Amino acid sequence: MNLERIISNNVKTLRHLKGFSQKRLSELTGIDIRQLSKLENRPGPLTTTTIERLCIALEVSPTDLISGKIELPRPPKISKNIEKGIKEAISILKQHLNTIKK
Repeated sequence: MNLERIISNNVKTLRHLKGFSQKRLSELTGIDIRQLSKLENRPGPLTTTTIERLCIALEVSPTDLISGKIELPRPPKISKNIEKGIKEAISILKQHLNTIKK
């Protein structure tokens, strides 16, 4: 994987981790939203200014942005007992809502 693709993947992942839309990241960086979309989907050469703006908005160092792969955290596993309890609670709530509707 080339460096441009690594940066592209990391920007997209970090944007999701921060809960930013492309529009919000565009506002924070001053980079046109079309350029951000292109950066995430069809990476090409980046200027140091672009990298700097992305790092500031995403609160990471340039080293973090270009090194390795940043991954979205995996959702925590829930135990079978908790899952069963949640399903039962949802069922009770649905029954209660049906009673209210009548």
